Amino acid sequence: MENGQKGSTQEEIRPRAEKVGIYISDSRISENLRELEALGVVRSALCQSTERWYSVLEVT
Repeated sequence: MENGQKGSTQEEIRPRAEKVGIYISDSRISENLRELEALGVVRSALCQSTERWYSVLEVT
């Protein structure tokens, strides 16, 4: 993801996830995201700013 790009929102991810048969549940979000990443629907990365580490989720 390049500087200035907006991160993916749940509204963008949910339809893609449901299309491949994964329904996002708040109680199982980590498991859902691992499944989506394994299928190539999303890609996650750990980035560091000057103050802290944060995760980035990108719809592929």
